[in-house]
Order: sequence, then structure tokens, then C-alpha cells
Amino acid sequence: FSLFAAAMNYNQLKQMTITFSVLALLLNILIGLIISKNITNNLSKITRVIKRLTTESSDVKKLSQIEVNSRDEIQDIAKAFNNMTHTLKEKSWLETSIAEMATMYQGIHDLQTLGQQFINKITPMIGANYGVFYARQGTGEQRFYTIAAYAFNGQEMGASSFRFGEGIVGQAALEKRTIHLTDIPENYIKIASGVGEAAPASLIVIPVEFEGEITVVIEIASFKKFTAIQETLLQQVANQIGIT
Repeated sequence: FSLFAAAMNYNQLKQMTITFSVLALLLNILIGLIISKNITNNLSKITRVIKRLTTESSDVKKLSQIEVNSRDEIQDIAKAFNNMTHTLKEKSWLETSIAEMATMYQGIHDLQTLGQQFINKITPMIGANYGVFYARQGTGEQRFYTIAAYAFNGQEMGASSFRFGEGIVGQAALEKRTIHLTDIPENYIKIASGVGEAAPASLIVIPVEFEGEITVVIEIASFKKFTAIQETLLQQVANQIGIT
């Protein structure tokens, strides 16, 4: 009887081993199919976007990002492509914006009109919320006066104008360099809106040079930090004013 029971147990164990082996094989096949399908789907996404790039290369704005869920070489390819797409879109936006600003100057013959048109255009173009256009005036002690503004509510820091070296505006003019602040001095400016007012997160002051002299200073502020491409645009369009 014990030999018979042992034989039965052996057969049952053998049967269970075979069953588990078959299940493990089927599971591996299923996992392989899922992985293969994911790879195929991800490759298809990449292929579709690249084909669109070659057929619609004239319109960079239509380029889309590749979204993949894998963590392998395919994801690396997708990230590289997405970075390239982002760079192309930024470059296209920069070139288009510079051209748009350049055409705006046509037919303008006085500085005040130029300043107002400039500040009205560039401030929302870079997603800013506040802007002031200062021009150098006076025959004796020359100062920089506000001649145009965007969302400016008349706030002043103890003066209606700035001398060279006075305040952030005057300091930028004196040093002939752009000053970019992300830690704004307390109570420097407040940007007003329909629901109240708040301090900006980022401030850029750009002096504009003409024939070796600073004649204009541009002050732009935003609730958000300016990106590198936005700063580049500001510098380039400010240089245009100097030669306009």
C-alpha cells in the first residue's frame, strides 16, 4: 500500500510540475507579446511624428511631442526628438517675433510713439505683465523719464525720473548692462489687476545704446520667471531700437 501511495504522490507531483512549467511558459510568452506590442506601438509613434516632420517641415508649430511609456533606448530616442522639436519651435518663435517687432517700426517718426508701440507689443509677447519705456531727456543733468508704459499705475520709488546710477533703472544705464532680478526688492513695484496687486517674480531692466550713449531704458516685469529664449528676444529687439 505504501508503494502504491508513493507512486500516486510521484505522479501527482510530476503532473503539477508539468502544469506549472506549461503555465510559466505561457506567462513568458504573454509577457513577451506585451513587451513586443509596446515596442511596436512606441516605434510607430516615433515613425509617425518623424514622417510628419519631413512632410510638414515648413510649419514647425505643427510638430508634436512623442509620448512613450517605456524606459529603454526608445524612450531616449523620444526624449532626444522632443528636445530637438522644442529647440526648433523656440528658434521659429524667436525669428518670427523679431521680424514682427521690426515691421512695427515702419512709419514711426517720434520716440514717444515708438516707445508706446514697443512696450504694448513686447510685454504680452513674452508673457510679461508690466512694462515701462524710459527715455533720456534734459540738457543739464540728464535723467530718464517714463514716456510709455504697459499696466503701469504711477507707482514711484521717491522720484518721477532717474539719474545715471539712481535706482535699478539708473544703475543699468550707468553700467550699460542688463540687470535681471528674481529677488525683487520689497515694495519696488506692484503689478495691479482686477483682483488686487502683487509683486512680480522676475524683473529685467535693459539699457539701449545709440552711438555709444544710453538713450533708452526698458523695464519689464512678470509674475513668472523669464525663460532664456524670452531674454534673448528682449535683448535683440532692444538692440533694434538702438539702430532704428
